[in-house]
Amino acid sequence: MNRPYTLRLRPPIAITILCAILAAQSIAQTRELLPAVLPNSDVPNVVATIRSAVSGCWVLDTEFGLLQPTNLSPEFEVEGLEVVVTIRKRDGMTTACMVGPIVTISQIARAGAAAK
Repeated sequence: MNRPYTLRLRPPIAITILCAILAAQSIAQTRELLPAVLPNSDVPNVVATIRSAVSGCWVLDTEFGLLQPTNLSPEFEVEGLEVVVTIRKRDGMTTACMVGPIVTISQIARAGAAAK
């Protein structure tokens, strides 16, 4: 009895390689979009932009993403203000804002001015 010829489809090697290249590019682009990791020690000279968040909360928009300061002086609560800060990540704290990691500011200055 004659059996019908069955064609086994195998993806060409070129398609497999193309898929691998596209996947690698996607992973690389995703890593570029992720903020830097905030260490658990003092981080000096962080350039930040002050942003107003929900419910009267203020955040620092930085290379580490949005950070929530525990001790931002009222004089710096200005939307869009560029500052340079020294910060330290605070673990084990929560706030009503829940915007990002909580930090304490040890030094702050307007961008281009002396640290305070």
